[in-house]
Amino acid sequence: MYLENIDFKFCVPTELSSLVIIRNNIEESISPLSISEDTIFDIELSENEIVNNIFIHDYKGASGLIKIYLNRDADSVIVTFSDQG
Repeated sequence: MYLENIDFKFCVPTELSSLVIIRNNIEESISPLSISEDTIFDIELSENEIVNNIFIHDYKGASGLIKIYLNRDADSVIVTFSDQG
C-alpha cells in the first residue's frame, strides 16, 4: 500500500449517504490537479464500485467504518480504501 506520504485521509461510516461524502472529498482533493474529465469519471466509477463491494461483501449490512487515503503528486493519484469487514 502507498501510505507513506498521505496527502489526505478521512473515515466514513458504512452508510449509503457516505458515497456522496467520499465523492465530494475525493473531487475536492484532486481538483487542483490537471486531470481529464474522463479520468475523473473513471476515478468516481471505481470509487463507487469499491465502496459498494465493501458494503455488500465485507460488512454484509452491518455497521462499520471505511478509511480512505489519498496520495497525489504532479502526475498521479492513488486512492486506497481500507475496512475491517
